[in-house]
Order: sequence, then structure tokens, then C-alpha cells
Amino acid sequence: MKQIIAILLLAALAVLHLPAHGTSGEIYKWTDENGNIQFSDKPVRGTQAVNAKKVTPRKDAVINLNATDVQPVERDKRRAQAGTRRSDQKVVLYATEWCPYCEKARQWFRENGITYTEIDIEKDAAAKARMKTLNPGGGVPTVQIGEKVIAGYSPQEMAAALGR
Repeated sequence: MKQIIAILLLAALAVLHLPAHGTSGEIYKWTDENGNIQFSDKPVRGTQAVNAKKVTPRKDAVINLNATDVQPVERDKRRAQAGTRRSDQKVVLYATEWCPYCEKARQWFRENGITYTEIDIEKDAAAKARMKTLNPGGGVPTVQIGEKVIAGYSPQEMAAALGR
């Protein structure tokens, strides 16, 4: 019995000691010699980096990238050349605080980097009336993307309206 306790104690100590040698939770961001933004879990050495800095992520952090932080993918380049960038449309989310599907819509917008305006229809009677003209059923969430109105939470419809 003493041997089992000793083994369990040693195992617990080993587990508690692992994070000190394992991951440090540090992220380094830098611009390489070609102007590309790079991220790594190891510090940058030598002349391969310009403007290197340590970034400390939080567990609840949402990373918002500026247009200068990422290179457009080929599809976005084609859309920009064709003048069909539908993602520039104004996005309005009519919602309530308590609605679980409203929270899913918020999360979808955050995960996809969509800038949107949220209006709580329980706090703004005029906005509730506007929403009812857009969605006579009156349910939340109601999403307006440009001229398109989406009643309820539908990632597929939101993506299509944004041209994704």
C-alpha cells in the first residue's frame, strides 16, 4: 500500500512539474525579409526578422488581424479585380442577450472576422420595429447583410450573402 501511495505521489509531482519544461505559452510575431507576417513559439534569431515582438495570448483573446497582417488569398484577389467584394457590405445583427442562436451568430462573425453592428431589440423599441419590417415573424437572430435579410441563425446563408 505504501508503494502505491509513493508511486501516485511521484506521478502527481511529475505531472505538476511538466508545464515548467513543456509549453511556455509564448508566441512571437515578426515580419520576415519578404514583408510576410510570421508567428512562432520560438524566439526569432539573427537578421531574418524585422520588428520582432513577443505576443502573450489570453485564453479568452480574439485575434483581429488588420489587412496589413495577412496576404489576400487568390479568391479575394480575383474578387477585388472583378469589383465583386460583397464582404464590404454592412452587417447588422438584431438580437437579444439571452438568445443562444444570437450567441452562435456572434461567435460565427468573430470566427470569420466579420465586422458587424449588433442591436439589442429589447433595449431599442425603434430597432425592434425596424427588425419586424425586415422579418415579419419577429424572431431573433435576424441578420441583415446589405439588402439580404436572414431570419434565424444560418451560417450557410450568411456566408453566401457575404460572398464566402
